[in-house]
Amino acid sequence: MVRHFTNSHANAAFTLTQQKPIIACILLLAIVTAFGCRDLRIGSRVKPYFYFKNGKGHYCIPTDPHTYRGAIVRDFKADEDTFETIDSEDAYPYAKDKSHVWAGINRFIIYMKDADPSSFKLVTKDGRYTKDKNRVYFYGVPLPESDPQSFRILTKPYSADGGHVYAGHEMLEDADPVTFEVVEIGRAEIPWREDASVPSMPKLKSFPDLEIRGLGKDSNGFYRGPVLIKPADYDSFQFMGQRYAG
Repeated sequence: MVRHFTNSHANAAFTLTQQKPIIACILLLAIVTAFGCRDLRIGSRVKPYFYFKNGKGHYCIPTDPHTYRGAIVRDFKADEDTFETIDSEDAYPYAKDKSHVWAGINRFIIYMKDADPSSFKLVTKDGRYTKDKNRVYFYGVPLPESDPQSFRILTKPYSADGGHVYAGHEMLEDADPVTFEVVEIGRAEIPWREDASVPSMPKLKSFPDLEIRGLGKDSNGFYRGPVLIKPADYDSFQFMGQRYAG
């Protein structure tokens, strides 16, 4: 349940929706408390955050990231004695208790059902990458077969561990992490999108429906984003802004 409020409106509409996403689920039963959110800022931007109040965990999302004229508050069940927050330097906070880990990705609460709370931590200060003792995550999405011990961040959108290379949350099939290098910087979009069939619910998106730019190479060939291509040589590429043509 979600209630929206602003400084000029005492009442608001409620919306109740349900869905079971593939990897994580949005937490429902949201309730608004007009005094639940504080004005936390990153520079001129208002920062979303988790907190615990009245026996429940809460996630506060500003409706205006610059003026803080209102907010949405979603609540969820959590253990009060072990609840703690993990704030990043950007707008992607996390929370955990003895049994659960939650990611705040824009207006969504992503329940990271496979995450280990006791070992969960940030990898990057902005909250894009996190890890536990078992795997690494990109915006709350597990990187397939990832090894947290050997994991390292390369130039965007790439990362790697001892046996794999990733672009965003996508694994580069058969890429060689030993010889892989980034040729051209790119970007990977946040993989969560609102499900058009069920408003306000997160849906995991994957390439090519999700934009992942960048150019890399290893001993096997060149990669456009997460896709292997095999030009005759690097000179056969013509750079056209953010696009590449062989």
